[in-house]
Amino acid sequence: MFQFFFQPAFVFLMFIPNCSIITPESKFLAFYKYISKYVLSYCNTVIKTCSSHLMIFSYFFLVPKIEGKEKPIVSYEGDTAVMICKSFGYTPIAWTWYMTNGSEQVRFPSVGQYVIHRISANVTHMKILKLTKEDNGVYWCEAAFELGKSKGKLKLKVLSFMVPLKPFLAIVAEVVILVTIIFLYEMYSKKKEKSAEAEKEFDQIEQL
Repeated sequence: MFQFFFQPAFVFLMFIPNCSIITPESKFLAFYKYISKYVLSYCNTVIKTCSSHLMIFSYFFLVPKIEGKEKPIVSYEGDTAVMICKSFGYTPIAWTWYMTNGSEQVRFPSVGQYVIHRISANVTHMKILKLTKEDNGVYWCEAAFELGKSKGKLKLKVLSFMVPLKPFLAIVAEVVILVTIIFLYEMYSKKKEKSAEAEKEFDQIEQL
């Protein structure tokens, strides 16, 4: 059993039933199809000998891998996000962009908020304008080849502008709470001092 693995799988074979090809080395080859198997016959015209071998071929056709981006793309509401996909070495017939929402696939036309460009034969990008929370999710760029389709995965995370402010707001809140506690403590201390002075004056008056 012969197994051939090709990446990508563009294999060119010439099968010539009942026919031979003369080579410069005075040899000829002929392929014969036999019940989904192939018999390779070859002869040496010098010593006038022939031989045949039964060969079973298993082909595994693999389309080129599409490169997306492993790490999530992080952006903010109202900004513009750009997602890029590449096919190395081989040119797709067409590119398609879509988003998965559960089991549903939402395809994107190149209109309005979504602008799709084919930068070169092997590179495509999709630009999303004025991002919203609804744009959060997993995106796919799908390349169509003659032997099948291949796709790359990208993840977009859209944050609110409040997110980077949260640490600052937390510090401000802590400062406000601390100042409030100090202020209340000072008020309580002054009130206590006044009460103590009033009691002292009352005791002095009683002694008189």
